[in-house]
Amino acid sequence: MKKGDFLKNLYPDYLKRFKCSSSACRHNCCIGWEIDIDEATLDKYRRTGGETGEKLKRCIAEDEDGAHFILAEGERCPFLNQENLCELIISHGEDFLCDICRAHPRFHNFFTDYTETGLGLCCEEAAKLIINNPETVEFISEGECAPLPDDEKELLLMRDRMLDIARDETLTPAQIEAKILLLANAKPLDLSAPKWADFIETLEKLGDDRDGFVRALKKAETLALPETHEKSAEQLYVYFIFRHIADSLYDGLLSQRTAFCVLAVRLIYTAYLNSQPRDLCDSTRVFSSETEYSFENLTAFLEIL
Repeated sequence: MKKGDFLKNLYPDYLKRFKCSSSACRHNCCIGWEIDIDEATLDKYRRTGGETGEKLKRCIAEDEDGAHFILAEGERCPFLNQENLCELIISHGEDFLCDICRAHPRFHNFFTDYTETGLGLCCEEAAKLIINNPETVEFISEGECAPLPDDEKELLLMRDRMLDIARDETLTPAQIEAKILLLANAKPLDLSAPKWADFIETLEKLGDDRDGFVRALKKAETLALPETHEKSAEQLYVYFIFRHIADSLYDGLLSQRTAFCVLAVRLIYTAYLNSQPRDLCDSTRVFSSETEYSFENLTAFLEIL
């Protein structure tokens, strides 16, 4: 994206290469997650007949917060079969799914007249696609939009500067971190690995994989980064900046969100370097699942930063 050039839809160039690994996924998104059902889909499900309609009636709960599937044994979606395939897709196609299932692992940033879309790192296939990408990420735009309000334009220009810094191959990760923090007037990070491990243990635990992540952090004294520019670190910086800086438009927490972006990279690398076996994609997936998919956990990070 050129500076000052804001368009209707924006997404990273790898987005359309994403393909769900389906039954081969080791960390199925249909297991262990509450699956909310949007109103339009709920209405469609209510009008569905036959065996599918009867099962939908049995497997949906509604309360004041909305509707969701009643998870089966092992916290499995009731429509996930023994081959870890979705019965609803098999019988009715992907368009029959509720919004959250159809969109996952995509996320969106919304502005006055355009929308951004990315892939979330909680998905192991998305993590592999992003972290193992050997090319510098480019952002693809589709359709023109009206001029943005000044506050949105200024924020996006600053984010562009952050992305340029993250993709500068002449800089080490430590230099990238320092420049990005300075740009947002954010404080230097507390680099005590045990402190952050203890902090993460105070948060809501969303999966058993978090225990291994925390144990790995506790093995280190200081949060780590690669000594030289590595493409995997670059991809992580670009991902977190693209995903999280935009929300500072609504909460005013630019410096805190910036600090979270660079802290996330250090936490992931520290856990990766101190895990056995080492798997950067898996360390990334665990961190993303435990923070980016819990409003309470992410808010706790922003408050301490």
